[in-house]
Amino acid sequence: NIDIDFSCLYHCLDIENIITLFCAVLSESRILLTCRSNIVMSQVTESILSLIFPFEWPHVYIPMLPYSLIECIEVPAPFIIGTLSDNLLNTNVKPSDVVWVDLDHNKITIIGDTTILTMPKIHKEKLQNRLKRILFPQLVYADYINPKDRPYS
Repeated sequence: NIDIDFSCLYHCLDIENIITLFCAVLSESRILLTCRSNIVMSQVTESILSLIFPFEWPHVYIPMLPYSLIECIEVPAPFIIGTLSDNLLNTNVKPSDVVWVDLDHNKITIIGDTTILTMPKIHKEKLQNRLKRILFPQLVYADYINPKDRPYS
């Protein structure tokens, strides 16, 4: 049993994008993550797999794809593949029908005919609010001078 550090994921992506990524994983999409850092990429890809626990990702999973194998992003099957940002800039291989997650810029781009499932609005809002309370408790409770007035404390 490995302890997973989710802090890199929360520093790279905002709550809205984390939920979008979660939905893309559950939709069994082709997910391409790019980042300038090997360490950040490794931690984020591992935390993504942990997000879907108790489910397991049964498809292609390559946490750090080297430049020499960049053609693998053309495989016509669901995948989670991480690669350095420069690897995409220095190749003629262009991703198609993927969910591209740019960890350096907190950006998710859906390329091609990829469709991901979405959460019903009410459940998404509840999840966002709960994640905000967990990740940013100082902001949620900042307006309450008296701790007894704080909701959920």
